[in-house]
Amino acid sequence: MEEEKERKIIPMEKENSEEVEKEEKKNLCYRCMYMSKFYVKEIKRYESFGLGWCSAKREVVDIHDGCERFCLRRVNRRRRIMLNNALESILTDISAIRQIMEEEKKEEDERV
Repeated sequence: MEEEKERKIIPMEKENSEEVEKEEKKNLCYRCMYMSKFYVKEIKRYESFGLGWCSAKREVVDIHDGCERFCLRRVNRRRRIMLNNALESILTDISAIRQIMEEEKKEEDERV
């Protein structure tokens, strides 16, 4: 009977350990708002270095570590929308200026 109990307990422990692993994966430093990743400049782009500064711990940590101070980084979609609107407005202004300059050049060419 003791062997049967042990057999029943082992799968439960495995399930719990899998759940714990999933929870730990959710709380990795690269997803935390206190983490600032380090980057290395390459020829055409920046590459993540795998380390970063944790402002909660105040030390350099691996991006795949985790801790009890984890706080999920929130994505600010409003900022992205506002940025897109501002860029669209700037591009419209640039297009208008370009059109005015082309018309002025055309008028100058007609005068000469």
